Amino acid sequence: MRDRCWIPTAAKYPISRSPRWRRPLQAGKVSQADYERAWADYKQCIIDKGYAEPTFDKYDNGIYALPSYNTDGASKEAVRKLNDDLTSCSMLHVTDINTVYRLQLGNPKLLLNDKEVAADCLRKEGIKPKDYTADKLEKDLESGESAGLRDNRKALTCLVTAGVNVTASDETVWYPLK
Repeated sequence: MRDRCWIPTAAKYPISRSPRWRRPLQAGKVSQADYERAWADYKQCIIDKGYAEPTFDKYDNGIYALPSYNTDGASKEAVRKLNDDLTSCSMLHVTDINTVYRLQLGNPKLLLNDKEVAADCLRKEGIKPKDYTADKLEKDLESGESAGLRDNRKALTCLVTAGVNVTASDETVWYPLK
């Protein structure tokens, strides 16, 4: 089974971030060094919980993406524990930092719709025509081929930075339970 790491609602998993992140989050600005440290801490948290070291995909602008993972052969209990541990590590180390950093880099207009943010970036990068819309992006993402977006590094950078959940066609799959 191939899954995407996901972040459930804060209502189910209250945010209890590390004190180290209070300063940048309260200031509303996250430095690249803070961002890199958060992801390093997230990786270490996963390793400390007994899982294989994940390899995050780093995009052209420095944004990291959570990996797809394979849990074939694992029990439901093991998969549930993995998801709970990933959520715990993520909420503690990267969820808030990642949100603020992505907004800084990719959404200076503070648009509410992540597809609008991504479509705007795709137009600015010359990947899609000037009349490309969030609705067209939605249709492209629903198509089996994703209209060439999954195999275009610049397009993926736009999508990931905007917060659109998409998997690169050549993404390396993580096997956390091995």
